[in-house]
Amino acid sequence: MPTLANTLVDALQTMKDAAARGDTWTAALGLCRRLGAMDFNVAEFSEGEYLPNWWRSSLTTHVGHEEYVQEGYATVDPVLHARLAGRVGELWHLEAKNMPIVAGQEAMSRSLQALFLRYDADSFFCFAGQGLFPGAERLLSFSTSRECHGALAGLGRDGLSLIGNVIAEHVVPPTAEDAEGHIGFLYDLLSSREHDALCYLASGLSNDQIAHRMGIAEVTVRHHVKNARRKMGARTREQAIAKAIVRGQLRL
Repeated sequence: MPTLANTLVDALQTMKDAAARGDTWTAALGLCRRLGAMDFNVAEFSEGEYLPNWWRSSLTTHVGHEEYVQEGYATVDPVLHARLAGRVGELWHLEAKNMPIVAGQEAMSRSLQALFLRYDADSFFCFAGQGLFPGAERLLSFSTSRECHGALAGLGRDGLSLIGNVIAEHVVPPTAEDAEGHIGFLYDLLSSREHDALCYLASGLSNDQIAHRMGIAEVTVRHHVKNARRKMGARTREQAIAKAIVRGQLRL
């Protein structure tokens, strides 16, 4: 049986190799499954915000994900509530059968609890750490079935926290080229052309200068920027740039 040290070294090497290939999400998913997790999530939050700037989840391929989005269960998600209240530190464990009920939204909370139990999500292990930007917080959560619970729990509090941080630190935000796991109800991903147009805007170029750089008409530049603003839910170009940066959509 591998020791905690061996497991940690394997996790670190796996994620470093994946970062060099630009394939951290697939590697993280495989690693989590080897550790005994059924599903996992990585998200990054700005200070004081309830919903994350970006969110990747293995549950996007799960039949329960569609119900989660359609029913608006994020509003009563116990992990999101616990993080905002500062209860998720180096390790926080939640059993679905003992899930907290949100006051004033009791029926929806119980429906979400039933969804978790229906798909055998028995327990959640969560970790909070430093995000990419000052004041940002990175959150990782594993879900596990009753049968697999012991494998994760067997790593111990320190082991889970260390390995969880290794995974969370290496997973990058989703992009149009690397979209697997993107939680799409938050925002739409920028296309490569929308990304380039915003990058040039952020560097101070005018629409005409951007059109020349990209080899397209000025009206097409405006079209790309308009689409980028819509996808980011921004009223202005400046706001679109700021939101794209914290969501990992813009690399300057």
